[in-house]
Amino acid sequence: MTYQEALCYIEKIPSFAKKTKLDNTRRMLSLLGDPQNEFRIAHVAGTNGKGSVCAFLASIERERGERIGMFTSPHLADIRERIQIDGQMVSESCFAETCERVCAISEQMVEEGWQHPAYFEFLFGMAMDIFFRAKVSTVVLEVGLGGRLDATNVVEHPAVTVIASISMDHMEYLGDTLEEIAREKAGIIKEGVPVVYWGQKENVSRIIEAEAEKKHARAIRLADKNYEILKITNKYIDFCAFCGYYENSLYTLPFPAPYQVENAVLALRAAFCMDSDMDKDSIRRGLLHAVWPGRMEEVCSGIYVDGAHNEDGVRAFVDAVRENQEDKEKYLLFSAVKEKDCEQMVRILCEGIGWKGVILTEIEGSRKLAGDSMLSLFLRYMKNTNGRARIEVFPDIGTAFFEARKRRGADGLLYCAGSLYLAGEVKQLLMEEKARV
Repeated sequence: MTYQEALCYIEKIPSFAKKTKLDNTRRMLSLLGDPQNEFRIAHVAGTNGKGSVCAFLASIERERGERIGMFTSPHLADIRERIQIDGQMVSESCFAETCERVCAISEQMVEEGWQHPAYFEFLFGMAMDIFFRAKVSTVVLEVGLGGRLDATNVVEHPAVTVIASISMDHMEYLGDTLEEIAREKAGIIKEGVPVVYWGQKENVSRIIEAEAEKKHARAIRLADKNYEILKITNKYIDFCAFCGYYENSLYTLPFPAPYQVENAVLALRAAFCMDSDMDKDSIRRGLLHAVWPGRMEEVCSGIYVDGAHNEDGVRAFVDAVRENQEDKEKYLLFSAVKEKDCEQMVRILCEGIGWKGVILTEIEGSRKLAGDSMLSLFLRYMKNTNGRARIEVFPDIGTAFFEARKRRGADGLLYCAGSLYLAGEVKQLLMEEKARV
């Protein structure tokens, strides 16, 4: 199987295989030799920030000298972003060879009367097989959706579980209240395994604490009081952490987004749970050298992409834009998917920033939200806030991005937000443009 054949096969999976029960995933892994039992695992859930926590934690462990596998989702520009070893995507040949093995396993499962693994399950199986063959010592594993019923929750004995910030998102799958969503996320807590969680909201904390008590698991609650931001520039953040062993320790993040400090504090505390002799220098280097694309990422001078795609994510994005020290005109490229609460996202964007211009566009596929629908929301909330931004719609992402870049000129700042799909498309456009030069 070639790499292109592997991509074609995986892209077709949603058309013939749907999400299955955890026993189906367990059978897939058993046929692969149960690779998930061969390494230490940090299992990370949450609504916003769980991918960043994974990136920070993997970078910290790597600086300590561990061989690290990391499985995350979704990808922005290349599917291999989901499966990384020591901070690098696996090779195309490794990806193709593993896809062929898991494909054979899937066919065997169907012959036995099981279901073919769904898209996410298939990639999870590939990741576990790749990490086992690469002899990694530690795996940082991001939950795909929710926690309790997620395919990754077949992992029975993680070294630590982490639950990042929880907010209203994916209500069609996880529930209509924060408490219901928190209960789904808390489903990753395991018997006797410490859970590090973001406990800024009391109703969320109560759910997590109760589940931890049932599982005899130590619950380590972190909140705003556990850090202090000392300095923010448009390139980095200095902060001080206050959480046990790390009391009054100083760290630097290579991101201009205040919300990343919250995720970094979760990661450093989880690292200590995994390794009680973790040294502070490894943490400093790990945080400083961490890479996590699509989260307030400056993709080229004056152009940022941020995967903010729900109400809390957009609020954090607006806070980050406000903290940008450059006093320049700000332009927004925005898109959203139809199942999100776009109205609240637009309200926060209009109330929070005095945009000079707004360009709206549509992602590809059935989930796209029509440009005209977004336009009516922006016109309404701009009027409510006396905003005077020029608002335009370009359904094609490529046309929209290059028009937005032209609008901002040489000195303005362009922010691309509202969807991880948009962030990925913008990065892909820039890569293609660079390749043509």
